[in-house]
Amino acid sequence: MQKFSTQKITEGAILAALFFILSLSSIYLPLVGVFLSFLSPLPILILTIRQGLKISISSAIIGAVLVSIFSTFFQGIFVLFQYGILGIILGYTIAKGYDIYRIFLIGVGTSLLAKAIIIILSMWITDVNPLALNISYMEKSLESSFRMYSKLGIPEENIENIQKSFKDALKFIKIALPSIFILASIFDVFLNYSIAYVVLKRLRYDIPKLPKFRELRGNLSFVIGFLSGLILSVSFGHVPVLFRIGANLQLFFTIVFFILGLSLVSYILHKIKVPGYGRILIYILLIFQPIFSQFILWIGLLDVFFDFRTMIENKFNSKRR
Repeated sequence: MQKFSTQKITEGAILAALFFILSLSSIYLPLVGVFLSFLSPLPILILTIRQGLKISISSAIIGAVLVSIFSTFFQGIFVLFQYGILGIILGYTIAKGYDIYRIFLIGVGTSLLAKAIIIILSMWITDVNPLALNISYMEKSLESSFRMYSKLGIPEENIENIQKSFKDALKFIKIALPSIFILASIFDVFLNYSIAYVVLKRLRYDIPKLPKFRELRGNLSFVIGFLSGLILSVSFGHVPVLFRIGANLQLFFTIVFFILGLSLVSYILHKIKVPGYGRILIYILLIFQPIFSQFILWIGLLDVFFDFRTMIENKFNSKRR
């Protein structure tokens, strides 16, 4: 029994140290730190699966305290909630044998809650709203950029048009922050789980597999959400609360249907056996060309009603005959 406890403590110490190194590196290393931030929950996730909640929670707290010592107190709080708790919850849901959809739902809820706690603690500790501060910083940066453009001799009319576009975009960001946070949390969980899946498979753990990208499809509730957002944002601009709800629904489901449209394109490219480099070029074209982006959005939505995959599959089967 003592030997087993010592093994737990040793493994906890090693993974806590790895959690600390990854978390601290994500703060201080430019560019590379962004990638390392997605690896940060992994040690705690693996520790939760292998050794249970007590050791993993203790290790997450120790790692966060070390980050506080070598960085700032607030960075330690951020690491604990954003990386530590997410790793614990994802590890716990995997260890419990939950299906992939339940794991994702709980993971996204945890990520959202962690972000909310971080913002509340930041406001309480510093008496400053970090969201308002970041937006204010962006506005000042844009003003400096526009002054520089003016000195470079760019026509004032062009600068004013660009300035108006950026100001409108910032105004929309302020309104759509809830949907942005939800999308960011989904992205967090997706990347963390994707990396964890590869690592845990190598460690011979049996965990639920993510559905293939080309198999993703929406349903009628997605269409209702999208149309509700469209109606509320267009028809209730004079009612701030309804307009905000509509704008957030519209943004969220626009992104969702765009991704589902790309999923359908991925299915088609797979069926006609387009090579990898060809697929990348097509995706880049579809994402960065506004006309194609709109088309992809609408086919993602229409696929709910017409089931294009079945139609394509039937077409291929009839050719084989």
